[in-house]
Amino acid sequence: MMRAPSRLTRWAQALETDSRLEPMVALLQRVASATLSRPKVKAALQGRAIGHAIHPALVDLPLGSLTSALLLDMVLGVRAADASQLLAATATASLAPSVVTGLAEWVDADARTQRVGAAHAGLNVVGGVLAAGSWLARRRGHFNGGVWLGSAALTALTVSAYLGGHMALARKYATHDAQTDEGGRYLS
Repeated sequence: MMRAPSRLTRWAQALETDSRLEPMVALLQRVASATLSRPKVKAALQGRAIGHAIHPALVDLPLGSLTSALLLDMVLGVRAADASQLLAATATASLAPSVVTGLAEWVDADARTQRVGAAHAGLNVVGGVLAAGSWLARRRGHFNGGVWLGSAALTALTVSAYLGGHMALARKYATHDAQTDEGGRYLS
């Protein structure tokens, strides 16, 4: 029995046709054209050699780092300030490979998926700026500010991850494996 879609699902579906995302789509297309012009580089960033996208695996590091920092902040507080600062720095630095591999996937998507991807990218930019702010605040000794900025970064990146899941699962995008039937036989 099928359930009615959740509010989040309806929101993600609405993004698929939201024309207000077109300027962001155009900007991303210009960036993709400038950075992914070599087919071998693009194929490597897409994970063609391993059969599916690399991007989903790479996003675990920034999300995991921010989650770990928040957990340390909540449990150990300022006693874990150095470790949390390192984790915020790791999250910030590890966003770059996630962004590049995501862009390599996005560039070949259909228009509906590209619109969702544009919202996904926008949230990633917000999350990245907040993660960098968290790291800088922590580095300058502003523990509470670092915690709040890190929490906001994690929130933005988690909502972004939801949209990433929508693209992968609902839109069925970013796998390069040959399809198989229920018995595991390849479909041509």
